[in-house]
Amino acid sequence: MREPRTETAPSFAAVLQTAVNALSKTGFLLAAGQLDEAKTTAEGPWVGDLKRVAASVGTGAAASASALSAVARLQRSTSLEQAKKDYVAAVGALEEFCALAGVANKLKGL
Repeated sequence: MREPRTETAPSFAAVLQTAVNALSKTGFLLAAGQLDEAKTTAEGPWVGDLKRVAASVGTGAAASASALSAVARLQRSTSLEQAKKDYVAAVGALEEFCALAGVANKLKGL
């Protein structure tokens, strides 16, 4: 008899890599002037995963909170210019969080 498959939560590095990928796509969309599509990407399930892993580590709490706050502002943005500023803030804070958590060198595209 086969063992039932259980879903496991993605690893810390996998969650951060997904966040990097999503923010990269968001930046591409913003550069193309596609605010609505960028906001949709910034509202993906990766945000909840990032919140979960950020809460699980003590290192870089301020940086992770800053990244999540900037993403939330981006999601609510009605201006392309403001969304770009929020995007830059989110990326910078995520980079800082990844560096403090010691995984920046394991991520692609950061």
